[in-house]
Amino acid sequence: LYTLGYFRNIQIILDDVEQNVVDLIVSVTEKNKVSGVSFEGNTVINSDKLSTGINSSFIKTLDVEELKSLEEQIQKLYRDKNYHHVAVT
Repeated sequence: LYTLGYFRNIQIILDDVEQNVVDLIVSVTEKNKVSGVSFEGNTVINSDKLSTGINSSFIKTLDVEELKSLEEQIQKLYRDKNYHHVAVT
């Protein structure tokens, strides 16, 4: 289930019902779904290049850690163009 990339937390719970019988409960916490990615205020790197740089077409769900990683990827794209003090919000 983790490899699907849709969940940030998965718990497997076994509940004894009787001898040799258990209920298997799978509890999941879904990540937020992404319907689209857009950029605002970018003048040095156009939106298509930013989108390609972060592989936005593959982003279907997102959690806080992944969002931080995307922020760092965008900052690196700007650093590679010698813009070292860019803010990504």
